[in-house]
This record gives sequence, structure tokens and C-alpha cells, in this order.
Amino acid sequence: MEMVKISMDSEITYPSNITVSTDADGMTIRRAWIGWESLIPSVFAVLWIFFLGGEFDILFLPVIHKVVSAIFVYYALASWLNRTKITVNSSLVKVSHYPVPWWGGGIYPTPDIKCFYLNQKTETTTGLKHSSTAISYELHALLGEEQVVKVVNGIHSEESAQVMVDALNQYLELDEDEALTSCATTSL
Repeated sequence: MEMVKISMDSEITYPSNITVSTDADGMTIRRAWIGWESLIPSVFAVLWIFFLGGEFDILFLPVIHKVVSAIFVYYALASWLNRTKITVNSSLVKVSHYPVPWWGGGIYPTPDIKCFYLNQKTETTTGLKHSSTAISYELHALLGEEQVVKVVNGIHSEESAQVMVDALNQYLELDEDEALTSCATTSL
């Protein structure tokens, strides 16, 4: 995948779910999670709660049904409302998800980061009559010589993922040729 130089001083058109801003304190990238993928957990939560509710009226199954329902609703709300925020300054890169609390995120020392790169994740599900393939992207960082950390996952748009990688590498003034070489050999 080819990196594209991004000038932080010029007007750049970003995908609709990405905002990149810089100020005296550093750079902030925000990515909204909402997309057509948000419909899947929402529809499933509604079907689970309203159409399967009566099927679990024996023994302890109503409790299990309520717990599973709460998990589906929580996931659906997060997919509609959440944003990932990446804050970068000279000392650290901080990743957080809000407003619905979500796992992941972290803090990484900026001086240790050699490069950011993308990893394409392909998942194939096979049914009785057909199979489907879903592609998503993960944003990874190479820390030091060999430590790879997953910074953000579940990015469904290659364009959004690439904008994030390019902005991070450029803002931190990581040597793109060295970054590409180091990251290409590490990601294999």
C-alpha cells in the first residue's frame, strides 16, 4: 500500500467519518464509528429482544435472555454513537473511544514509534448455500525494532484507515521510506 504525503497546512478533503486537527498542543484524529455496519447489530438487537423474548420463559433462561439483550443493545449503541480519538503530541500517542465506554485504546510513547501501518483483516463466513467475506483494517504501530501493537481495529474503509496512517506518520515526521521498509518487513 502506498503512503500519500499529507500537508497539515493545506486544505485536505477527508472521508466524512474522519476529522484531523492540529494546534499548538499536537494533532487530534477523530473517527466516527457509524456506518452501514451499524444497522446489523441494531436490527439483530431488535429481533432478539422483541421476537425471541417469549421463547425463553422456562427455568433461568429469561435471565440469560436479558443479559444477552443488554449486550446486543450496548454494542448497537456503541456502533451508532462512538468515536475513536487519537491524540498525538511530542511525548505520547493516546487512543480512546467515547462516549460509550469500550475496550481498547492505550497510550504509546511517541519517541518509541518507528512507524504506523495498516493490516488488512479478512473474515470469511460460510453458510449452507453461500459464503461472504468481510474486509476491515487495523492500524498498527511499530515500537522499537520488533514490538508491534494494534492501535485501532475495525476500520471498515480503506480510505479512512489510510488517512489516519498518513496523518500520523507525517505529523510525527517519521521517515516514510524507512517506515515503509520497517513496517513492510514487520507486518509479514
